[in-house]
Formats: sequence, C-alpha cells, structure tokens
Amino acid sequence: MKLHTLALALLGALSAHAAWIPITSLPVTITQPGDYYFVSDIYEPTLFQVPAITVNAPGPVVIDLRGFALVGPEYNANNSAGVLIQSNDVTVQNGSIEGFLEQVGAGSFYQPRRRPEFVC
Repeated sequence: MKLHTLALALLGALSAHAAWIPITSLPVTITQPGDYYFVSDIYEPTLFQVPAITVNAPGPVVIDLRGFALVGPEYNANNSAGVLIQSNDVTVQNGSIEGFLEQVGAGSFYQPRRRPEFVC
C-alpha cells in the first residue's frame, strides 16, 4: 500500500510540474498564481514606460528565466522595470534582466528612480 501512495505522490508532482506556463512575448501581466518560464531570450525594443512583466497575483508566483535573458530597450532612459512586482510571494530566478531603468521594481505606485545592477 505504501508503494501505491508513493506512486500517486510522484504522479502528483509530475502533473504539478506540467502546469508551468511559458512566457513567449511581452508585455505580459500575471494575474494568477503559478509557475511561469522562459523558452528563449526575449528582446523587446518597443517597450516604453511599460514594464515587460507585471505581477499582480493573489498567491505565489515563480518566474524561471531558465538561463535566458529578458532584454529591454536600453537606449530609452524613460523605460520602466523589467519585472514589476505588485504582490507578495514572487520569485524571479535563473537568468538575467538587462536594458531597463530598473530590472525589478516593487510596489503599487511604482516610479523608476535609478538604474541598479541586478542579475537573477
């Protein structure tokens, strides 16, 4: 009986992993808890004063860059955040964010102020 329980637990873990949601284009607003991932580098030269990814979800969110890069319009001094976090329990991991005034910003009244160096 214990082997059957272990098999069901493993099956549940595999099906939970299958729920990863790909991020393939920008801008994107995440409004649901979940696990999100990049499938390639994403370069978006047309983002002006708009975050590439906005997270406003009522629960945990993981954004796994999977070794890829999120690259914004570096030449525009007025561009926004690569990832704007407007909720709790958000993880951004395993990649780099470049070409934004701020790579990651937080808060409901976000105003970019400086250009820190931030690498996930």
